[in-house]
Parts: sequence; C-alpha cells; structure tokens
Amino acid sequence: MDNWQFETLTEAARQQVVIDFILNNQGCTAQDIIDGQDVSGRGKVFDILEVLKKDGVVTSQVSIKDKRDTLLFVSLNNPIVTVTRELNLIESFLDTILADLNSNLLEILPNNEGRDAKGRYHEIDAYENAIYHLVIPIQITLNLIDQIYRNKSFFWSSKIKDPESLDRLHMGSFMRIRHFQRKFLSIIEEDLRKHSDLKEAALISICNYPPQTFGECVTSVYQYGRLNIMKKLLKYLSKVSGEDHGLLHPKRKVKQKIYTVP
Repeated sequence: MDNWQFETLTEAARQQVVIDFILNNQGCTAQDIIDGQDVSGRGKVFDILEVLKKDGVVTSQVSIKDKRDTLLFVSLNNPIVTVTRELNLIESFLDTILADLNSNLLEILPNNEGRDAKGRYHEIDAYENAIYHLVIPIQITLNLIDQIYRNKSFFWSSKIKDPESLDRLHMGSFMRIRHFQRKFLSIIEEDLRKHSDLKEAALISICNYPPQTFGECVTSVYQYGRLNIMKKLLKYLSKVSGEDHGLLHPKRKVKQKIYTVP
C-alpha cells in the first residue's frame, strides 16, 4: 500500500487492506484477516467488514464444514473493487513509461558546453522539440485517464447506494489520478531543475495541452513517436473505456522515428 493512500484517505486505506486480503484469500474468515495484517485491530476489522457488506463489496456465507465460521468473499463487479484494481494496473504501466522518460531526459540534456556566453543553449529549439516529443504524449494520456474515470463515475451510483461510500470512491479515484500527475511532474522538475528555460517550456507545453478523445490520443502518441513504449497502457485503457483504435492492433510492426537532438 502506497504511503500517499494512508496520508490522504486513512479509512479508505484500511478498507483496501481488508479488501486486498479477502481478494487474495476468498472464503477467509474475519479472524484470518485479524491475524493476517497489522494495519487494523480486531474491533476495527469488524467495523470495516460491516461497512463493506453494506456497500456490497463483501458478501458472506456460513461455512458448510463448520457452521461457526462465516466465510467472506469480495464482489468482483463492485466499482470500489474494480476501480482500485484498474488504477493499480494503470500505475504499473505508467511507472514503466515514467522510467523511460527519466532515462531519455537525462540522455538528451545539454551540458555546460552547449551554452553560449549569455548562458543560453545552442540549438535551444531542437532541445525543446525533443522534450516535447517525450512529455506531451504522457500528458495527453493522463488527461485521457482523467476523462475516462470522470465518464465512468456517472454509473457508480447505480452500484453503490451509500452516499459516504460513493463519495470515498469519487475522492479516492480523483486523488489517485492527481497522484499520477504529480509523479510525472516530479520527474520534469528533478531532471530539468538546472535547465530553467527548458523546464519552463516543458511545463507550459503540458499545462496548455487540451484533452483529447481516445482516438485522437492514440493518433497523437503515434505521431510523436511514442506509441511503442506506451502501447500496453493504451491497450489497457482501451479495455477499461470500451474504445479502440487500429494503431493498437497493427497487422505488422510499425516502425516509428524517435525524435532526437541533432
């Protein structure tokens, strides 16, 4: 469990520990949960289970082998469960993309020999264009993720009747997507901290980039030469959103020109 979850939504984080435990041990008992984690004590576990049952996240049934035991199961079609699982997988794909971004930024950055007498970069436009080709595809994809979950959120109320639980889901997904954005921006801030003009250009470019539809996003990522590294994430977003694009399923491998500084 990431620290940000405990810092921003302590109760939701405790619930997620219980949900994850049951997911990994379908048919476990409350005592199994108490013994199997150290985040919540006995009383808190039972309080959490009561809320999760009310939300329809957890169901229970009496054990056939021992009627004194109540077996617990997670409902796999409840948004509280599915959204968390989706965002976890999205973050794992995104982390690979951000690691690639970090590596590429460090590789293309100019050294002091690339500056003129006034401290300006030679070929500054070339450096800026190279950075645009790295950062803009990520930003438009983050915008797409935000839009997908805004659209999905309209249907959550049909599955979750408790207002407080619905509010936690809305807030949790919102905070999680903002967390993705912060991870992205932190790489730009760190890698370009000694290159203020390039950092400013990068931040302006991503802050001013408008949201796109799924198809427009895939096309833009391809045009910027970043489809290969971002294809797994985009294919998963296709599954999550129910939209698709031919570039994600080419009949033959598409060779893309990666933009480099001349």
